[in-house]
Parts: sequence; structure tokens; C-alpha cells
Amino acid sequence: MFAYLNDNFKEAKVYLGFDNDSKGKEFEKSAKEFFHKATCLKPNFKDFNDDLIVAKYFNLENNFIKADCQKLFFEMEKRAVLFVKNFHKMSHEEMAKELKQISTIDLPKYEKIKPKIEKYLETKTLDFSYNKLSQCLERELGKAKVV
Repeated sequence: MFAYLNDNFKEAKVYLGFDNDSKGKEFEKSAKEFFHKATCLKPNFKDFNDDLIVAKYFNLENNFIKADCQKLFFEMEKRAVLFVKNFHKMSHEEMAKELKQISTIDLPKYEKIKPKIEKYLETKTLDFSYNKLSQCLERELGKAKVV
């Protein structure tokens, strides 16, 4: 199959992505025999499939690096921290907008990819920020029910 593709699609840009284990290195070596000009991408996480999932959820290019993910985590963490810090200063509209961003976009994306990245990236500070946000909401919603 590799020979057919190489012979019939000479102008195609070929990107190869394999796992970091011994099988992945074997496949990479055999594929490079046919695709001499191929660009081999090294996975950032356990395997290349995890990289594709992370790239999809965070809209990253296929040649992203871990620092790109960490930067996105920092932005998510900052949003959560600022929400807690400014909770009593925000208008209802601002609060709704920020909470919607965090609860329907940031948090679901993070929860979906966390098992794939937590051994490779620092996630404790983001977890801590989300925990503080949760505590703030529970406390404030509890006050609202009492009143």
C-alpha cells in the first residue's frame, strides 16, 4: 500500500505519526522506506491517537507541542480564578457569560482529555482552580437558597 501511494501521489505532503513504543518505531522505519520525504511527528502523549484527540478538542495544529496545551490550560485556569475573585463584582450578564464559557466549553473539554494528558502535563493548578470555583458556587448558591 505504501509503495502504491508513493508511486501515484508524488507531490503529496506525507505526515506520519506513530506511537513512541517499539512497534511504533518499527512502523515508522518501514514507512520511511517508502516515503523518503515524509515528515514524522512524535507524539506528545502516550500515543499519536491521544495527540489527535487533544488537537481536535483544543483546535490545535497537528504539529502542536505540550506548551500549546499548557497555555490553553493557563487561560482556562485564569478564567476560573477571575470568576471566583470577581464573583460579587460581576453583573448577572457577565456572570452568566463567564459561567457559560467555563461550564459548557472549558470544563467539558478538559474533562474529556484529562485522562490522556495528566501524566504528561501539569494539571494540579487547573484542578485546584475548578475546585475553588465549585466551592464558591456551592457557597453562594447555598446562601441564595437560605434567603
